[in-house]
Amino acid sequence: MTRIVWLWLVVAGCANAATPDPAFGVSTDAVTLAAGRTELVMADAADVSWTSDQPAIAIVTAGADGSATITAVAKGTTTIAATMGAIARSIDVTVTDAELDRVDIIATRDVVPRGLSLQLMAVGTFSDGHTVDEAAQTTWASTDPGVATISPSGMVMAKTVGASTITATAGGLDATLRLTVSSAELTAIAIAGPSGPLPKGLEVQLAVTGTFTDASTDDITDLVAWSTTDDTIAVVDHLGLVRAVSASGSARITAMANTLEAHADITVAPAILVGIAITPSPLTIPLGTSQALVATGTYSDSTTTPLAPAWSVVGSAFTITQAGVVHAAQPGTATVRATIGTVMGSLDVLAGPAIADHLELSAGDLTLSKQQRAQLHAAVVYSDATRVDVTGSAAWTTVGATIAVAVGQLEAGTTTGPTTITATFDGKAASLVATVGATTCHVVINEVQSASASAGDEWVELYNPCTQSFAVVGWTVVYRAASTTGATDTNNLQTLAGSMAPGDLRLYVGSQFSGTTYDGTAWAPGLAAAAGAIGLRAGPKDTGALVDSVAYGNVTAGHPFVETTSAPALVAGKSVARSPFDGNDTNNGATNFTLVGTPTPRALNAP
Repeated sequence: MTRIVWLWLVVAGCANAATPDPAFGVSTDAVTLAAGRTELVMADAADVSWTSDQPAIAIVTAGADGSATITAVAKGTTTIAATMGAIARSIDVTVTDAELDRVDIIATRDVVPRGLSLQLMAVGTFSDGHTVDEAAQTTWASTDPGVATISPSGMVMAKTVGASTITATAGGLDATLRLTVSSAELTAIAIAGPSGPLPKGLEVQLAVTGTFTDASTDDITDLVAWSTTDDTIAVVDHLGLVRAVSASGSARITAMANTLEAHADITVAPAILVGIAITPSPLTIPLGTSQALVATGTYSDSTTTPLAPAWSVVGSAFTITQAGVVHAAQPGTATVRATIGTVMGSLDVLAGPAIADHLELSAGDLTLSKQQRAQLHAAVVYSDATRVDVTGSAAWTTVGATIAVAVGQLEAGTTTGPTTITATFDGKAASLVATVGATTCHVVINEVQSASASAGDEWVELYNPCTQSFAVVGWTVVYRAASTTGATDTNNLQTLAGSMAPGDLRLYVGSQFSGTTYDGTAWAPGLAAAAGAIGLRAGPKDTGALVDSVAYGNVTAGHPFVETTSAPALVAGKSVARSPFDGNDTNNGATNFTLVGTPTPRALNAP
């Protein structure tokens, strides 16, 4: 009968205090259990919460009406807590080693022919469910030794026809087996052996067939005594299971019953490959990245070695090289296989989210004029080649005193020399060297489109990349044909007025311009489709000082609007625009301009 002791905790207070949590008690304050055992405990309140400090030692499961079941898991001590509101009670739990619950006799049969022997085993099952071979702790007995005797190791010898009860005693517990001795006597035995060499580490089950005096036959593999001539080559257990322990040689396996013998000659061979493991495993590869895999072979003798298998992949999300480098090409899963002969290992792989790979700036090392501004952009490039602009979030720093930087915008001073610009974001950094040259900043021709886009759709964009304004009254935008090298410009496209403040963009267009917003007066279309030149003069056509110019396409040698080399030839639907930043001007058309598939009239090329 369970003794229940109620332990009370009473909370008192004055009449004006808040109503306290009600008191409650639990049925015990200490429990001792063997591993695997359970015990029911009670609280005298229904809405109690139960917890265990160490679930690896004991767990608690709440029941109805305040009850709980404590289950012992492993040896040790812990505390079970019962909690209601601010009040808690505890139960100290001690878990001891598991206890033996029962003993079972393991036998391959319960009828044994006269004159033969049968090996019995005694197995103990413990309170936590694990089992143990109790051979060393078992006492064996036979109720009729005249019928069957049993040795201290559990070997039964069938003596005469009849029946006897075999008892195994271990840990104070008994198990019994009713054994019958039959009248048939063994007259011959035959053994069935392997058909070929046995690789090191592998096993083969031999079988013995007995012929009896009544002409019957039976499998008596478990009733014979087994031996080997060389246990450094092959070993055999009491049930005829042979294992190769050497890579070469032979051994004779003998099965004996009474005076009868049967033999099997075992030839052993080198270990064979039985399995392939692929590592690392499990494997998730960020999208766009690669992972080198390692294939390790396991051989029949349990040795392992690195392999160079044939690699393959099932599924379109991944690719793999024959060196075992797997690449996550797109989202999804796949199965990687490593094969040698008929042995194959496999590994399921998952493409995980792309990861930030590096930070990239919109330009490399660059040169600015004095008092020129330039906008840089910083982007995080991910492993799947996607990009995210982080210009506004990056930290921008400089080493050098010729250029200042804020949110990616560079501003050159009047002192020449280099400055290192660095953008840093989320632990990744990118740098370039910006050099202030000897020239002074000026208004530039920033982008040009000729009639190649569509007949008559032509325009010229001007940009002030400087830190000061320019009065442009009387300045002219002029056009020269590709072959015009003399003193006279081909056409005056536009005469300018007013001034251009820092960062100002102006757009001057032909009369067939496809847009609606522009400056000045539209001109009659006349820009050549593929090759020509635009000049910006600080004064009238022909004679005004040339502030800036760009020649595009194949123009005549000595053309006055060529700055070192020409910009690319214009093609349908495209413009030439300054790159990699607006206002980039080092007096080289080929490196300062690029062909743009999406023109940006009156807007920055690199916003």
